[in-house]
Amino acid sequence: MKIAGKDFRQRAVAVYQSGEFTREEVAKMFGYTTTTIGNWMRTFKKEGRITSLPRGHRAPAFTAGEQQQLRELVRKQPDMTLEEIRTHFGKNCSLPTVSNTLARLGLTFKKRR
Repeated sequence: MKIAGKDFRQRAVAVYQSGEFTREEVAKMFGYTTTTIGNWMRTFKKEGRITSLPRGHRAPAFTAGEQQQLRELVRKQPDMTLEEIRTHFGKNCSLPTVSNTLARLGLTFKKRR
C-alpha cells in the first residue's frame, strides 16, 4: 500500500471538489481506490484536515536519564545480569526489553552461567 503525502491528497481533494470529475475518475487519475478518495473527502469535510493523525508509540522502558545511569552502571559493574539491572532500576519489564535497551546503547552484557 502506497502512502500519499499531504500535497498529493490536497490535489486529489481539490480536483474532486471542482465538480468536474466523479470520485471514480479522481481515483483512476491519482491511482487510488474510490474508498480511499472517499475517506480523504470525508476527513476533509468533517475535520478540515488532509493528513492522517500521528500514531502513538509506547514510551521507552528506560527514560533518557535512566539510560545514562544504565551506561554508567554497566561501565562500573560490567558483570551485572539483565535480571540484576532490571531489579536495580525497579522495572517491571521483560528481560528482552532490558537487553534491547542495552543494544540500542551499544552495550553488551555478560550471561551468568
